[in-house]
Amino acid sequence: MPREELFQPPEQLRRLQIEVTTLCNLFCQECSRTIGVQAGTWNDKHLSLKNFRTLIENSPPAKILVLQGVGEPTLNPELLEMTAYARASGRFQYITLNTNAVTRTRPYFRQLREAGMDYVCVSVDSFNPDVAERCRSGTKVAKLKRLLRDIYAEFGHIVISVVASKLNMFDIPATLEELNAIGEEMFPTQKFTVEIMPVINYKTETSNQPRTMLNRDEIQMLGDMVKLIGSALPRLIMIVNSTTIKAPKPGQRCGRPFYSPFITVDGFMTPCCTSFDPASYRHTNILMTPMAEAWSGPVVQEWLRRYLREGDDICKGCCFDMGSLLREEAAE
Repeated sequence: MPREELFQPPEQLRRLQIEVTTLCNLFCQECSRTIGVQAGTWNDKHLSLKNFRTLIENSPPAKILVLQGVGEPTLNPELLEMTAYARASGRFQYITLNTNAVTRTRPYFRQLREAGMDYVCVSVDSFNPDVAERCRSGTKVAKLKRLLRDIYAEFGHIVISVVASKLNMFDIPATLEELNAIGEEMFPTQKFTVEIMPVINYKTETSNQPRTMLNRDEIQMLGDMVKLIGSALPRLIMIVNSTTIKAPKPGQRCGRPFYSPFITVDGFMTPCCTSFDPASYRHTNILMTPMAEAWSGPVVQEWLRRYLREGDDICKGCCFDMGSLLREEAAE
């Protein structure tokens, strides 16, 4: 039987991700916000500093705190105060966020570092203006290049996130070469990480997603391409976050729902950062209920136990291949 320790409220999380805004300045092809805006169903809102404090107080400590969800976090006018509060709480070893970088200038990122941000992950899908526009409409490539250097200089470290799809797959080698050149120019003795996250075609509904997502053969081609070019790019540590499209084998489950929950801008807890739907936990809200109490309740317990037995649809096509993490715990 599964180890019961898995179902106990965690005293410390590996990762806590809090969505600080659903507003964004760009329109990415695969993003749920883009689809929602086009359908007229999307609401832009910021998490308030007051509610952020409550979420931190109602959540256990975590190794990493990520201040980001669907939206662009630097658009929240209270982000600096949130970062400072999280750092002063002493609950987190690392504080970070994902950003498209082009909404702010170097002085802002300096303030972010001084407030307690440890490092920044920047989304870069292409440096080709035409490709960048297809992937992330509204991207200002010249400003992105400048801000990459500024953020790198301010923090002395940077993580790059590349979303791979049919829109930019064959442009990725050129993007990687330019990123390597930036590293050679600024910090020739150290490396930085590039995480390549493919969007995987597993859905059948009619939307713009299957048109841009990669199929099984394309995912394999992407991995081979990155591996081939890797030896020529000494400044980059490249990681292709790619699972197969197949369901996990019996006894295999990703550990994120047990160690890395996600909290929406409205305070609702979901199993992980790939799921923004509060219905998973029947609208369990951490603004109202401390996470430890919610975790022990029947709603979260029922979902976790069913997930460990059967998996869940939210895992299909996820680019984070952590399927073997709970193999021993899930084995009968």
